[in-house]
Amino acid sequence: MRVFRSILVGVAVFLSLAGLAFAVSPIRIVVNGIELSPAVQARLIDGQIMVPLRVVAEALGADVRWEPNESCVYITTKAAGETASEPAPQPTEEKQVTVYITKSGSKYHRLGCRFLSKSCIPISLEDAKARGYAPCSVCNPPQ
Repeated sequence: MRVFRSILVGVAVFLSLAGLAFAVSPIRIVVNGIELSPAVQARLIDGQIMVPLRVVAEALGADVRWEPNESCVYITTKAAGETASEPAPQPTEEKQVTVYITKSGSKYHRLGCRFLSKSCIPISLEDAKARGYAPCSVCNPPQ
């Protein structure tokens, strides 16, 4: 009985010490000297620090919009001198056709194309053509 109690105490002490060894302090997020307290904490995953994008972008004064049908996050910063209550001036020119490119591709795509799963960068059709992008043969964007 005495040996059993000693083993039990030893295991309890080991587990307590092991828990302390693996305890990690939370990752703090500080933007322009102000510490943020997001509902979702930053995490270290496979050597990469993952932070809640919306909290950081909004702390920097940007608007964040998620489009689930497009699987795309839109982050819009305000122009210099613009306040949050004052919308950005809208161009009065003709409406441009928007297509989407990836970081490393050579084609432009329609929104929702399967090739936009890793990156989704909006660009005008005119600019895409001027930069030498060709239309995607899968989603057949406007030409």
